Amino acid sequence: MSYNNITFISPALGKQSNMLVYVPDDLSKAPFRVVYQLHGYSDDATMWFWRSNISRYAEDRGLMVVCPDGGKGFYTDSVLNDEYYEQHIIDTVDYIDKIFNTSKKREDRFIGGLSMGGYGAMKVGLKHTDMFSSIGAHSAVMDIKDFELINNTDPSFMKRYKNIFGDKVKDEDDIFWLVKEYGSKIRMYFDCGVDDFLFKENEKLHKFMSENNIDHVYKTFPGVHCWDYWDEHVQGALDFHLGK
Repeated sequence: MSYNNITFISPALGKQSNMLVYVPDDLSKAPFRVVYQLHGYSDDATMWFWRSNISRYAEDRGLMVVCPDGGKGFYTDSVLNDEYYEQHIIDTVDYIDKIFNTSKKREDRFIGGLSMGGYGAMKVGLKHTDMFSSIGAHSAVMDIKDFELINNTDPSFMKRYKNIFGDKVKDEDDIFWLVKEYGSKIRMYFDCGVDDFLFKENEKLHKFMSENNIDHVYKTFPGVHCWDYWDEHVQGALDFHLGK
């Protein structure tokens, strides 16, 4: 698999941003199906490559993987900061489709992520069902409203949270509202370790979706909020994208 470190001007951010792109060795399989894989709050665009075997897993499945840099912006168009990370992901898809031999079909484009990136994958995927056909999220921040309560002892985090979401989280940034509004239009997979600090949020969303007859796949496994867990279970998400 070839590894491409790309720096480009992001219109949504108004600055240079970088992404890592993994392309299968067998170019005869192009145009490629693509999964956009989003990183967590403390990571950057390189971490899926350095901390997991996702490139090998993708190679085995004939998938391209694109890892954009989401900063600490929760893949959200900020209320107060001049940072539009949701639009940044949409711009990234457009850029990739212009310079690589990718399939432009919705059914061949997927989005996934972990933790903050799991939230981003759920939100961006649900809001842009014309662009993505499936979502795969691991150990995700699912209840962004209650997530404030979890982190309210960290002043720097809370300042950033308020700058991004404002005083009240909008419906279009709330996963619970989004799955009820758009959940019938996209395939969804999410998992979480039973000892993960975000486990209750994932259980809460699963219960909500089940009660509202929203189709999804939810799995729980032994594990905590760590790369050993994500490296193992990203394989299940990749297979889900491919309908396996």
